[in-house]
Amino acid sequence: MGPSANPALCSGLRKTVDVTPPFGFSSVDLGHEELHTTVLPFILIEMRTSHHQYPSRSSGLAAICTFSVGYILWVCWVHHVTGMWVYPFLEHIGPGARILFFGSTTILMNFLYLLGEVLNNYIWDTQRSMEEEKERPKLE
Repeated sequence: MGPSANPALCSGLRKTVDVTPPFGFSSVDLGHEELHTTVLPFILIEMRTSHHQYPSRSSGLAAICTFSVGYILWVCWVHHVTGMWVYPFLEHIGPGARILFFGSTTILMNFLYLLGEVLNNYIWDTQRSMEEEKERPKLE
């Protein structure tokens, strides 16, 4: 069980999986990932039922990077104050690997933002095109 988990709150959500050694630890708590993954169907439903107006691409990516760096700084601050990592696997990797991990997650967040923007535009541009086709008078 990770140091950030509250057993009283998460007792029904916690599962453990054995991980083989090159990772240097024997189990990973999957409750956190399962909890965050269950939101995906609702995000997809919302994307289909509600058009989102995205800011300019540079503003959106700047916001994502700012959030990401802020979150990484918070994770490092919690480790500095408590001596424990919010994500226990960070204890088992070196500083260079942590930097690579944090950089990779920031890149992944940017990719997911762009994917959401592209999907939103595809879904709603397609729907707009279909509505315009219905409104046009048919030529015989």
